[in-house]
Amino acid sequence: MNESRRDFLLFGGAALVGAATLAHHENSPNSGGFSWPAGTQVGVVLDLPPELRTENLGGGSCVHASTVNLLIWQGQPELARWWRDNYSGGEYSDRLVSRMEAANLRYAYTRDGNFAFLEWCIRTRRGAGIFYKIRHAINCVGIDSQNVLLLDNNDIDYHERIGTYETVEIEQFKDRWNGYGGFAWTLVYVPPPPTPYV
Repeated sequence: MNESRRDFLLFGGAALVGAATLAHHENSPNSGGFSWPAGTQVGVVLDLPPELRTENLGGGSCVHASTVNLLIWQGQPELARWWRDNYSGGEYSDRLVSRMEAANLRYAYTRDGNFAFLEWCIRTRRGAGIFYKIRHAINCVGIDSQNVLLLDNNDIDYHERIGTYETVEIEQFKDRWNGYGGFAWTLVYVPPPPTPYV
């Protein structure tokens, strides 16, 4: 598999910034034109066990909690600890991108509510952080044929108790997410393989 370091401008203008080394194969974001087949049931792909989920600590670290969840899920526990030890408090998109760049993380993001970016994040099993709800960020952990599935770092215990994720109908999610600015990001490392079914 050939890998190269480059910038991407994809999905009709969504910014995927390459401090990322991205493999050029069918799962790379430059494959473009992807849409879920009718009836696809993808479900939750970023399925962190409750004991590994990062809570929003100290009021306003939701962006960092979401980033730590992505790092843990993608097999980067040392980077996750480092990120948590070095960043807390409120965050906004430009500074997050600058901090990911300064930390030499491999990352990708969109600023324009491009749902294809989230589909790519789920299709490649990476998950995403999204600005969603009022002054809040959470993780997009899955998409199925009807819903987007979300993990809210303000409500880790709730999800553990009932064993489910927040679900929002896709068109409703798109409207809300765009209303909150349409920003999403992911890290570009290797997530665990899917759970085998027998």
